[in-house]
Amino acid sequence: MREYLKDPKARAKQFARNKRNKLRYVARNKAILEAFRVDGCAYCLEMDRSCLEAHHTNRSEKEGTVAKGLDSWSEKRLRAELKKCICICANCHRKLHAGRRLKKKKRATS
Repeated sequence: MREYLKDPKARAKQFARNKRNKLRYVARNKAILEAFRVDGCAYCLEMDRSCLEAHHTNRSEKEGTVAKGLDSWSEKRLRAELKKCICICANCHRKLHAGRRLKKKKRATS
């Protein structure tokens, strides 16, 4: 591979392929994250997807930060990590990390 990448054309081709793959992974992982956010915050009525975050319920099981894994994790790894999380808004996330206890919301059934 080292010999192959010494050729400037081959190097440019490989870098273009890597960039395309990374964009594809990011798009796939963002779609998975959007599906995770669909129900909104577990503690309040916030539904705005730009405010929602993944909160690990058990820090000892955490293998990485979901946001940092969007561009490099496989679909399987991202889904496994999201199973360890709950979806909460940024405000409730900060309150939880400050030590406040929050009650889970009750969804109105229709």
